[in-house]
Amino acid sequence: GLVAGCDLIDQSTGRAAFFTPPDVGQPPDGILAQGIPDTPGAVVVTVDPAQIAAPRQIGHVGNYAHWPEQDHRAQTVTPVRLR
Repeated sequence: GLVAGCDLIDQSTGRAAFFTPPDVGQPPDGILAQGIPDTPGAVVVTVDPAQIAAPRQIGHVGNYAHWPEQDHRAQTVTPVRLR
């Protein structure tokens, strides 16, 4: 909707959604459920715990298996004033 007082965005667009890695047992686009575009409201989805656990066990994304490889990620965030 409208974003009053924001020079960068005078109108935004979007929808609520539930996302998952597009991996084993998940939708190919990674979207479990989504709302109606540009319509206020909530999105409710029933999730099967076994379906969510499948990628962690046999998936290709490796969220947990590859976590130790992420040690190079930034440990702090430095804010920068833009104006």
